[in-house]
Amino acid sequence: MELLVRLATAADAPAVARIHNEGIADRIATFETEPRTAAQVAAAMAEKGDRYPTIVVARAGEVVGWAGAGPYRNRPAYAGIAEHSVYVARNARGAGAGRAALDGLCRAYAERGFWKIVSRIFPENVASLALHERCGFRVVGVYQRHGRLDGAWRDCVIVERLLNKPRVLFLCTHNSARSQMAEGLLRAMAGDRFEAQSAGTEKTSVHPLAIRAMAERGVDIGGHASKAYESVMAAPWDYVSTVCDDANERCPLFPGSAKRLHWSFEDPSRAAGDEEARLSVFRRVRGEIETRLAEWLATH
Repeated sequence: MELLVRLATAADAPAVARIHNEGIADRIATFETEPRTAAQVAAAMAEKGDRYPTIVVARAGEVVGWAGAGPYRNRPAYAGIAEHSVYVARNARGAGAGRAALDGLCRAYAERGFWKIVSRIFPENVASLALHERCGFRVVGVYQRHGRLDGAWRDCVIVERLLNKPRVLFLCTHNSARSQMAEGLLRAMAGDRFEAQSAGTEKTSVHPLAIRAMAERGVDIGGHASKAYESVMAAPWDYVSTVCDDANERCPLFPGSAKRLHWSFEDPSRAAGDEEARLSVFRRVRGEIETRLAEWLATH
């Protein structure tokens, strides 16, 4: 079922409070022990204003998750750092609402000029740690005996994500194989350091064998969609990398100061033979892209 991500309003306070209170009751998400009321949530939203918005995720019209943040410290040097929380309703966990909320929060705070968001997570909260890893956070360290909850000492894992990461766009002709694999590989190899997207001189669809080859590598690109470069030209890019000669010849001038790269790889979608023979070509090209990326990342 489709998830809708949007900024929270005062009308969402009862749902936000209900979901937050489930997390408090679970005893693995927060040091808080007292339930929140809708009035308290609404007042906090009003106090934070647009500088520190809350993001909600709705499914079939019902709010099933949210993410919010507040100041990290009151010193001016830390003005661009926010400390965040993310909660998902018990009946919606494992369905993508947490990632939608956290990704939405990162986008909203990047748009407001924040350069980093951080959080502290109980080591026992394995689902939250996995969620943050998928969303590009890195573990900084562990605070030991950081606080008591119900009389017991609890450690906290410190996580952070830089919001203004260099942005890399991969281009090929159809945005179906090479550029899609390059996008997925860069996210897997250095998602904590770079933001990756891909597009094509033409819009088609993601090749099923590219999805299979990447799945063998442990990278899921099944949710990717093919895009034409016109849809991404207006976005700010730090690097634009063409991964086929045709795209290099037809690549338009991108506004701003994007650095152009060109890495030419064979088009695996043109491979002949049965499915296994064609899949082997996708695997080889995937390996070549991974090797090239590793070389580039070693100096960036």
